[in-house]
Amino acid sequence: MPFVNIIKVHNKENRDYFNLHNVHACPTIFFYKNGEKVGEHLGSMPVSDFDKYFEKYLY
Repeated sequence: MPFVNIIKVHNKENRDYFNLHNVHACPTIFFYKNGEKVGEHLGSMPVSDFDKYFEKYLY
């Protein structure tokens, strides 16, 4: 299984970060692979769907 970093950024304390990355919804999930953004998801989702969605970016 690949190593994965998950980082939570609070929008009230990090407005500059949210503006820089054009985040307009919470939660927003960015997927990076080898330093490049390969996908994103806006809004919530059930854990069962998250596993399937997340897996496509691991390999």
